Amino acid sequence: MRVGIVGAGIAGASLAEKLARLGHEVLLFDHRAPWEKPCGGGVTPRALDDYPGLLELPLSRREIREVVFIGPTGRRTVLAMPRAWHTVSRRELAQVLLERAEAAGATFLRRRVQRISESSGFQIETAAENFQVDFLVGADGATGLTRRSLVGKWNRDDLCRCYGFLLPGPGDLRLVIRFYSDLIGYAWLFPRPGQLFSAGIAASGSRLGREELVQRLCRLIEAELISSGHPVPSFPKPYAALLPSLSAQSFASPRVAGRNWALVGDASGAVDPVTGEGISYAFKTAKLLAEAIAEDQGRSYPERWQEMVRLGIGHAGAHCWRERFYDPKVLWLYSLVLQRSGQVQELTRDLFSGRQSYHDLKPRVLHAIPQVLLETLLSLFTHRAPP
Repeated sequence: MRVGIVGAGIAGASLAEKLARLGHEVLLFDHRAPWEKPCGGGVTPRALDDYPGLLELPLSRREIREVVFIGPTGRRTVLAMPRAWHTVSRRELAQVLLERAEAAGATFLRRRVQRISESSGFQIETAAENFQVDFLVGADGATGLTRRSLVGKWNRDDLCRCYGFLLPGPGDLRLVIRFYSDLIGYAWLFPRPGQLFSAGIAASGSRLGREELVQRLCRLIEAELISSGHPVPSFPKPYAALLPSLSAQSFASPRVAGRNWALVGDASGAVDPVTGEGISYAFKTAKLLAEAIAEDQGRSYPERWQEMVRLGIGHAGAHCWRERFYDPKVLWLYSLVLQRSGQVQELTRDLFSGRQSYHDLKPRVLHAIPQVLLETLLSLFTHRAPP
């Protein structure tokens, strides 16, 4: 079967490799790959559990052992991570995956796809040439041409706005996550390999404009660098992107595939609506689609995708965990007990590392409440935080 994949990021390139190894003729289109992605680069322990081969790829990486959480009032909690996070260059990762796809037999075409039309399969049109394929895959992001052509645009409630920078920075900068009382989302600083760090801010459904969000991010960068005794770099023009953060309705009735076509990665909406983690889901959706194509020419992919999210990110969407967690009162209380309760610290480690399923998150929270209250009260009276 001749498969056309639009987008050579993580999902597209890893799928291209898998399908080429299965004997399919694979055409992989992307006019800019490999590219750097300032908002990405964090690889959680869960992603490494699911894809242990990531550590074997020839990539420079940064090991993260501490995460600083800053609450809406500025309350800081430093959490040691029993298992390291890693950050990587998204350009390097994309380059390695692209090389693996080509080595497996996929054909990479550095061309911009201008139009997609259905005709005995699909026709992919570029400025120089048109290509006929039997099966079409959209891996070109949440707002890419493939999704727009096959499904249409996302609803506004299904997207979050992201702004950020990739900046030179000190080698001792810690990973920082900052919450705000009026934001469904957060700001972050991620140390990167090579004396760099990525900084960004993501907001779902916020009335705050671009200028205010970018100013908040710049103030966070300045505060963290100045407090650690480092100079503040000049800020270039920030990047801007729209990323999926699906509502309950969209998770309940996703459109991720149809007759001879499918969407993977961000294009399918497979991103954690609470933490924003997407790398592991890029790999997962590519794996699921490759398996479906091998078994039934892709017809079972929607069911496989739905089963993947059912107990995880789809459960978070259906039960409105995003809206609940980012409620201002919940965030204020969370930042208070996070500083004082070992139970909440352990839950936070598991949630942001990808090891805590949303399916059993509520029972765990309810079970922990008595111990959390006891730890918090003891800490308040003794003025001690848990180790």
